[in-house]
Amino acid sequence: MKRSIKTAGFAFYIITIVFGCSSSPDDNGIEKNKEAFLQNIKTTNATLTYQKEEWNLSGKVEYDPDKVVNYVPLISGVVERTYFSLGDKVAKGQNLLDIRSTELSNLHSEQLMLESEIKIAERELQTA
Repeated sequence: MKRSIKTAGFAFYIITIVFGCSSSPDDNGIEKNKEAFLQNIKTTNATLTYQKEEWNLSGKVEYDPDKVVNYVPLISGVVERTYFSLGDKVAKGQNLLDIRSTELSNLHSEQLMLESEIKIAERELQTA
């Protein structure tokens, strides 16, 4: 009994595969769909005219990562003025922006103090 059920199940499986995979294409249906599609297509010559209709499309604008340079500033501060616009080419050594930074002010005052200490040390060296 079990063997006949297994044999019948196997036969049903083989018949399903054979008839499921062998289907003849309906060329007539494809041709009718193709003709109906081609009847709905309109072609015209390209001309320069004013816009007659407006389309609202949704999408996403992304940048090209190959054309972007990531920049991490060495100091913190507030940008007061820029000397370029988005998309402009910049050259090496060109001023890009003015920045107001307490950190930069502290570094500048420290530089002046160290330069004055160097001058004092040079004078002491000459007198010695």
